[in-house]
Amino acid sequence: MKKFTALLAAMMALLMLFTACAKTPADDTKEPVNTIEGAPMELLGGLVTDAEIPFMCENAELSAENVEWLLGLTADDYSANVVNGAVSMAMMSAQAHMVALLECKDFEAAKAVKEKLHTQFDIRRWVCVIPEMCYVIDSGKYVFFVASGVDFGEALLTGFKALAQDNVGERLDVEGATGKVDMNEDIDPEMGVDAMGMAE
Repeated sequence: MKKFTALLAAMMALLMLFTACAKTPADDTKEPVNTIEGAPMELLGGLVTDAEIPFMCENAELSAENVEWLLGLTADDYSANVVNGAVSMAMMSAQAHMVALLECKDFEAAKAVKEKLHTQFDIRRWVCVIPEMCYVIDSGKYVFFVASGVDFGEALLTGFKALAQDNVGERLDVEGATGKVDMNEDIDPEMGVDAMGMAE
């Protein structure tokens, strides 16, 4: 009887082991999904409004013609990877603030654009000021880029995560975002430039 009991226990142990091995392991490489829908210009407008940016900004559609000057992404990379994109930036050149949302062709294109923005954006494009915070983050086929003050950068990040239902990838911080900028400081209008670098 004891031998039978021991044999039964051994068989049960083997059965539990095989059952555990047969279970599907945690999928750490699951396919990305889209939780964002809509045109970048409309979505970006909502994010900027919700972040309560207190100064005047100009919104523009991104294109192969202006994307390199604005974000450092080449025209070829933009055309190959992006369906549509929009940018919002401070009208005064003394305010280091720029936000962009790009809808890419697929998940792989989004990853490629994210990495290129992370490495190719010129954080010193404003010459006299440097943004306190600069990062790029993705969700599905959308890539979100922010260069701004810390308070606004955090507010925009919170808004994007809410829009994406927390379905976001790793945030990549652009090196060099160490400037301290008073984004609410009154600035002489004669020092301002518009979003395309033309004197007002």
